This record gives sequence, structure tokens and C-alpha cells, in this order.
Amino acid sequence: MKNPNHSKILILASFLAGALFLSLFSIPQKIALGVDPFVLRGFAVPVLFGGFIGVGLGFAYSSLKQKRIELERSHEELRLSALQYRSFIENHHAVMLMINPNSGDIVYANLSACRYYGYNKQALTSMKIYDINTLPKDEVTKEIDLAKNQNRGCFLFKHRLASGEIRDVEVYSGPSDYRGQKLLCSVIHDITDRLRAEADKKRLESELLQASKMEALGTMAGGIAHEFNNILAAIIGFSEIALEEAASGNPAPEQLKRVISSAVRARDLVSQILAFSRQAMFTLGPLEISPLISDAVSKIKLKLPESISLKLDIQQDLLQVRGNPEQIARVMHDLAVNARDAMPGGGVLTISCRNTNEQTEPGGGPGISPSGEYVCVQISDTGQGISEEVMGHIFDPFFTTKEVGKGSGLGLASVYGIMKSHGGHIKCESKPSEGTTIKLYFPALKTPGAPPAAAG
Repeated sequence: MKNPNHSKILILASFLAGALFLSLFSIPQKIALGVDPFVLRGFAVPVLFGGFIGVGLGFAYSSLKQKRIELERSHEELRLSALQYRSFIENHHAVMLMINPNSGDIVYANLSACRYYGYNKQALTSMKIYDINTLPKDEVTKEIDLAKNQNRGCFLFKHRLASGEIRDVEVYSGPSDYRGQKLLCSVIHDITDRLRAEADKKRLESELLQASKMEALGTMAGGIAHEFNNILAAIIGFSEIALEEAASGNPAPEQLKRVISSAVRARDLVSQILAFSRQAMFTLGPLEISPLISDAVSKIKLKLPESISLKLDIQQDLLQVRGNPEQIARVMHDLAVNARDAMPGGGVLTISCRNTNEQTEPGGGPGISPSGEYVCVQISDTGQGISEEVMGHIFDPFFTTKEVGKGSGLGLASVYGIMKSHGGHIKCESKPSEGTTIKLYFPALKTPGAPPAAAG
């Protein structure tokens, strides 16, 4: 540690030395001139002058020494900082390499790199990056140029270890100065396990999706078989009765009517299946939906008991939609029948129709179409409502909550298929004991009288 009195002593000594020097220099001059050398007046001037020179030399020496001490301290701090940085890099758990971008030489490798690749430091730093990267040399060179010019910083490679094992790595690389050289500093992360996990996840998701598809197909096949079995049983049974009646000479009009009715049910079921799978071919054209709603309501009234009242609310100046009258009528019929069955003790069935903008509609749901102008047909009942658990299955093929023998056909799945074929969507809102509201969104036509289009 520096003595605080050292500078003061040094300055005082310099002052005295300078004074003594000049005094001795002036005494011979005094004697030669015959002047008394010890006269105070003649002696004071050289003494003071020498003192000032000594003080100046002392300050200069002290300043130079202080600067030398500060310079030595800076050099020591820099040396320690370099040692700490090198120790940090050397002992870091991340795999790090310094690569010469011009030759591909591995100039430096930390301990983690040696452990990862399976080489000692001398062996690894005598190799080139082409020795561990599985890409052809020209492709590696292109990637090095990208990192060198900072056009890209992250790369995915396959690196070869000393054992011959190939590992997937993610490399972050960028230019850096190292001992006066322009090198690439690369940090390597092994992502082999992560990629395998992602591949396993995708495989499991694919298997789950396939299993779900097969389950859905199985459910549909079982439902189709069940429905057709009932229809065919009726056709065969009534045909046999009609044959017996005909053999005995009696006409059998009633049995033949039931055969025809069963055949119609089979035809309708096939039509529903095609609508659900969106393979049914029907023409979509511009139409006014108000007359369709009115016609459907007149037919729905005939199917309602006296305990259910019907309310109608149709907005004036409804926009045109592109649709198929028969398919829309089927949707209205199926939803009205569902609403009727949900109110066995009576209630209110409300059918409304209005123009709407999807952006103004609260909530949402799966399958929502892009924002735009729609004509919304809404069928509401005051029935039993639908539980949250059941809500997730209402559009499944052949799903029903009705008693055995009362549910028939694809149910709401056919309505869903028809709406998709029209480019629209369907939304269901319901809570137990609070009734159910089904909203059908038909995209409105921007240009009236647009030409018909085929759907399917």
C-alpha cells in the first residue's frame, strides 16, 4: 500500500537538493567577485530558485509513478477479467466451439464440447467442422457463410460423435474476435430427444385421430345397420302379409301403404347420410328465405299438439341467400320435430328470422364462419334443455336422447351437414330446464340474382 507521506518527503528532499545545488554553484562566483558568500541577500535567490525546480521535479516524478501504478492495476484487472471469461467459457455446461470460417478449422473447444463429442481437446481442435457435420462440405460452407454474414443465427444439423453416433443438434452461431482472429462462436444444443418426443407425439396424435375416425365410422355403420334393419323388417313383414292376403283373394292396400312408407324412410335415411357426408348433389341458387319459412311453419303447425303454441317473428326486407329450398325445408322440419319432442308437457315454439352481422353476435363456437352478413333463422323452445355433457355430442351421427324406438335417422348430424353444404354454420345454446335455441346462419348474397351453384 502506498505511504501517504512519501510524496511530501520526496518533494521536500527535491526542494533542498535543488537549493543546495544552486547554492554551491553560486558560492565560487561570489568569492571570485570578492563578495562575502554568506551574505543573506545574495544567497536567498539561488536557494529559492533551486527549491522551485525541486518541487517541479518532485511533482513530475510523483505523477508519473501514479500513472504507472494505475496502468499496472488496469493490466491486472484486464488479465483477471480475461481469465474469468476464459474460465466461464471453458467450464460452461453448454457445448461451445470456435471455428475459422475460412478453413473450417476448430480453433477452440471447451470441456463440454470434448465430453459431448468424445474427443480430448487436442484431438478436437485438430479437426475441421466438416469432420463432425454430416452435410456435404459445400453445404456446410454455405451455412458458414450465412452465419459469418449474420444472415442467419440458428441452424439445425446432424453431428457425428467419436462413437459414430449421429445426433440432432441446434447450433447458434455468429462472428466473434478470438486472439486477433475473426472466428465463428458456435453454441451447440442436442435436440435429439426433443425431436424424438415430438415425433412420438405426432404419431400418437395420428393414431388417436385414426382411432376416433374408426370409432365414428363404427358408430355410423352400427346406426345405419340398425335403421335399415328396422326398415327392412317392416318391408319384408308387410310384403309377406300382402302376399298372404293376395293368395286368399283379399286386397291388401293397408299393408302395401306401409311397405311404401318404409321404403320412403329408407330413401330419406340415405339422403340424410349423403347430406351429412356432403356428397349429396343438389343445386344452390339465390332465393328469398321468407316464403320458405312461412311454408315450413304451415306444415310444422300440423305436427304440433294443442299444448304447444307457435310464435313467428320474421324481419322485413331479409337479404337473399344461396340455398336449396328442399334442404332448408328439411332442416326446419327436423328442428321443429326436435323442439316438439323436447316439450312433452307443452310449451312455446318460436321461429324468427333476421339479418345479422357475425361481428355483432356474442359468444361463438366451433365451426364459426368468417365475419360478414348473414340471414339468421332461429328456432327456440321452452323445453327440457340440454346438459353440458350432452351438448358435446348433439351433432354426432345417430346420437339421440330420446327413448328407444323414438329416435331415428342421423339426427342433428344431417342438419350440420346441410348447413356446411350451404356455406353456413349452426349454433346451439341451451341449459337444463331453460329450453334450447338453435341458430342457423346462411351467408347473405352481396349480389342479388347470382347464378346457381352445385353443392355436394
